[in-house]
Amino acid sequence: ALVASGSNYTLTYVKGAEAAADPHIDYLFETSSDLAVWTGAAPTVEDGVSVSYTLVKDSTKKFVRLKVVRSAP
Repeated sequence: ALVASGSNYTLTYVKGAEAAADPHIDYLFETSSDLAVWTGAAPTVEDGVSVSYTLVKDSTKKFVRLKVVRSAP
């Protein structure tokens, strides 16, 4: 869910139990200003239960997405 946090917004994804226990699953945030070009962004918080990213609010239009990728064991 995307939640207002002061003057910023935080996107938080709660991991499922199986995904949280799987070391081969990576959570990758990406940001964009035009939905065409995406840039990787490090999670603000990543723990055993959830992963989140904080978007700093300013006058620029921004989009954020989360990619969940399972790498080969």
